[in-house]
Amino acid sequence: MIPHPIDALIRELILDPLMVASEMTDRVVEHIAHAPFLQIPMRIPVQYRDHTYLGRRLAARDDPLFFHVVEHIAVEQQWRPDTTAEEYLDYLRRAVRWPASRIAAYNRRGGPIVMTATPTAAVVSAERRGTGSLPWLAVIYSVERGVLLSDYQFSRLDRLAIPEDARWLR
Repeated sequence: MIPHPIDALIRELILDPLMVASEMTDRVVEHIAHAPFLQIPMRIPVQYRDHTYLGRRLAARDDPLFFHVVEHIAVEQQWRPDTTAEEYLDYLRRAVRWPASRIAAYNRRGGPIVMTATPTAAVVSAERRGTGSLPWLAVIYSVERGVLLSDYQFSRLDRLAIPEDARWLR
């Protein structure tokens, strides 16, 4: 399969620290904001199985987006309990597009990754946040798969678990 030109660009940005990223960052952001969430059924950790959200039960193998909805809305209560999967995905896309989000590109064992970090309050209004909401929202994009791979909220930017040699694009 031929990689998308923006995914090829991201690989180059990770490998060549002298490459100027600023003029390409907007293209990278829009590419990621249009990416689908991973759709390959995943094995669900035992502690999350059998949770029900908006009338649907989480199975032993299930859709990754639905798992993240259950994990972050029903279990961790980071979003209002009536947030749908479509709304949740829309908030992730808003976070990616937020003009002042921090963006890092780096390699992991699964291949190149782009991570965006955005203040949660910048993209999720107070009335849409849950009681367990945290100050920052990370969205993880897999260059290899061309999909949003994961997301999570976290307390402080200096607590991100990313490699020290990550390339900050913004």
